[in-house]
Amino acid sequence: MGGINTDQVRVPADQVLHIFRATRPGQVRGVPLVTPALVKLYFLDQYDDAELDRKKLAAMYAGFITSPAPEDILPDVEPSDTSDQVGIAPLEPGTMQALLPGEDIKFSEPADVGGTYEAFQYRNQLACFSAMGVPYMLGTGDTRRASYSSLRGVIVEYRRRLEQLQHNVMVFQMCRPVWQRWMNDAVLAGTIALPGYADNPIAYQRVKWIAPRFEWVDPLKDRQAEKLAVDSGFKSRSDVIEAEGYDPEETDERIAADKEREKKLALDFPIHGASATQPTDPNDEPDAPDAQEVADEADLADDNQAAA
Repeated sequence: MGGINTDQVRVPADQVLHIFRATRPGQVRGVPLVTPALVKLYFLDQYDDAELDRKKLAAMYAGFITSPAPEDILPDVEPSDTSDQVGIAPLEPGTMQALLPGEDIKFSEPADVGGTYEAFQYRNQLACFSAMGVPYMLGTGDTRRASYSSLRGVIVEYRRRLEQLQHNVMVFQMCRPVWQRWMNDAVLAGTIALPGYADNPIAYQRVKWIAPRFEWVDPLKDRQAEKLAVDSGFKSRSDVIEAEGYDPEETDERIAADKEREKKLALDFPIHGASATQPTDPNDEPDAPDAQEVADEADLADDNQAAA
């Protein structure tokens, strides 16, 4: 009672959402994004394991105690008779292994990988992340080879891919069917009343999906660019607000409520609409021009007029 039911239940195929990115017409099955790089990642993992084993063996130092073999205590054993010989136990770091008289051992000296390991890893990881459509510096966190401009350009391009994935895959294949199913069930259950829904459900099922916002690389410059686009009429405020993951109508209502509350509580804030480079104090006025500069400009204007 009250436990988890682990009984298996059959679910019709038409009620299962198969979310994938289609790469060709008529595709009904998706493949993981890591598929193009799967083979290379497998061999790269094996290479890393082999490199770790090589380092482990190279770091395994052990000491061996040897002593000369007196002639009178040498065992009378034929060279081909190895039935009584016992193998040495597996070595561990710090081992002091005693040998039989006359025995000796030589260590293998594996060659160091040198400076090729990092370059090899970089090129292979670069190819893997490129096959998956993920920037190298974002997938690995290695930004040593990235400048501000290159990192910003890569992030812009990567965000375009994510926006395509959001609207063409997640919204179309998951959000839209869930919304339609929820609305149908809500109307059939009588939870909400929508006149004429059975005759024209599309009119009620229209919805605008707003994806979560992306953090800006340079908030000051990005906001100044957005403000310039809105002031010039190249872009609407709604587009800017939706890009930040908010509803424009709800945002306007909250702004109006904030202004009303400021007036009610007699709050005094900086001028609304001032840019980040303008003075925040409304009483600040621009400095008066210097008298000498004004006189010089007037003389220059008279000289130009006389020459004309």
